[in-house]
Amino acid sequence: MITVAIHRIVSGGYMDKEFKRKLKFNIVSMLIVWIGSAALLYPFIADYQAQLVMNIAVSKLDDTVQHTTSQALLKARKAAQEYDDNLFGIPLHDPFSQDAGYVIPKNYNSVLNLNGDGVMAQLLIPEIDVNLPIYHGISEQSLANGVGHVEYTSTPYGGKNRHSFLAAHRGLPNRVLFTDLNKLHKGSMFYIKVLGETHAYKVNNIQVVKPEDFVATRPESGKDLVTLVTCTPYGVNSHRLLVTGQRVAFKQKELQSLQQDYKLTGMRLVYVLMIVLSVILFILSIVRFVRFLRQGKQQI
Repeated sequence: MITVAIHRIVSGGYMDKEFKRKLKFNIVSMLIVWIGSAALLYPFIADYQAQLVMNIAVSKLDDTVQHTTSQALLKARKAAQEYDDNLFGIPLHDPFSQDAGYVIPKNYNSVLNLNGDGVMAQLLIPEIDVNLPIYHGISEQSLANGVGHVEYTSTPYGGKNRHSFLAAHRGLPNRVLFTDLNKLHKGSMFYIKVLGETHAYKVNNIQVVKPEDFVATRPESGKDLVTLVTCTPYGVNSHRLLVTGQRVAFKQKELQSLQQDYKLTGMRLVYVLMIVLSVILFILSIVRFVRFLRQGKQQI
């Protein structure tokens, strides 16, 4: 019956001008609500899609490692260790500034690159639901698809007398990445899966510095360190947040905590609230429009 009323309106049937004006207003209002709802949904959908793509990259690396011989993995580990041994004395400045640092060693892109796609390893931070591939370098392409390994620092394979820097964006509209990195604290744990091994790191230092004051520290004797780098404050990006972890023994019982589901933490919780709000607005707009048409039907 409602469709009959709409048909009569469209076909020029009897309807007073006031009702026609209200009809146009309601249609425009409903379209605005629908467009707004779609805009609210976009960040969640984009982040979910991006995470799926990054999960595929990680799964592909896992599959390659499982099908690589122990001799080939040993060779890859030695290559990473040799590369790191040649990095002493090379300083690094702010990784988010262009032309930071010096010339990259010629064999950089071949180290920890089993698939030839630039994925070096996998970073997991269960506390803030981070499960990301680690790429060579900090180009925009690397930072758009996961975590970038900062050139001129030790590779994420680690080892004694090593200090690796890993950078990622924060606060992107379509990706979470390191958005919740500020929620880590001393004692927080993160993990790097590389060449079939899982390395555990315990946060022991957190600091905020200005870009011009950022200088990657040299490896500390006997220590295996990894520093996670991102911009801060959120949305301002005037400083750099540095979260450093020292390698500790990895316990098998921790494996269960590394099963990364799509959790509702941080920005993803905000996205879900946006979805709920979008659905409510969408339903209300339809209910309001249906009521309006029923009122119009009674005038026919």
